[in-house]
Amino acid sequence: MALSASFAGKRVLVTGGTMGIGRAIVDRLAKDNAIVTVLDVNETALKELKQSLPKVNTVQCDVSKWADTKTIVQSIGPVDHLVNNAGIGIKRSLLKITEEDFNQIFNVNVKAAINITQTVVQAMIANKIQGSVVNMSSAASERVTQDLLLYSASKATICNVTKTMALEMGSAGIRVNAVCPSFVDTLMIMEMVPSPEALPFLYSRNCIRRLIKPDEVADLVLFLLSDKAAMITGENVFIDGGFTAS
Repeated sequence: MALSASFAGKRVLVTGGTMGIGRAIVDRLAKDNAIVTVLDVNETALKELKQSLPKVNTVQCDVSKWADTKTIVQSIGPVDHLVNNAGIGIKRSLLKITEEDFNQIFNVNVKAAINITQTVVQAMIANKIQGSVVNMSSAASERVTQDLLLYSASKATICNVTKTMALEMGSAGIRVNAVCPSFVDTLMIMEMVPSPEALPFLYSRNCIRRLIKPDEVADLVLFLLSDKAAMITGENVFIDGGFTAS
């Protein structure tokens, strides 16, 4: 049996889709002729994406703003698949965390995923769409790293939220899973290290000692979105080179 699955003609909403993992997902979906809409706060990056992939619908949106985001998502109309990829990370030790830090991380990484999923699945149910949702979590949800308390806490929350969403949406035929990467070769990771020479330290706890490629995460996301994963829901699926096993 072939493991490939087609998204041709499927409507897919991807948040944070202009760079890194999100861009890899968008590239793959667009190549397969999916009808892709990208929400991102970065106007310049959205313009660059539109130039590169003219058929992709791009919408500027600060997903941390509940009411504005809900209105935008409702205006997009029903979709078949949702990828909650938008996320931020702030390096801050416990003794230096501020209320602004907390709100910023949880508004983007948690509140937005709940708000957008709520809006999307309401439309799925109204239109009898048995769709799928993938939330982007992290291996940091299970293995902590110094100075990433808020990020780790937000991703652990997403793992729990994912299971509850799957429980509540299963009767409507809507699947919800989370993907939990460790260190992926993206700009966010490069900003975490003082120099490229320090990169090996990040994956020194891996069984496979290298950074994960964004395309490798995209492979997993598209599998979980697809009908090939028809009986997979409520799972937090790790892609971490053995980071959590060591």
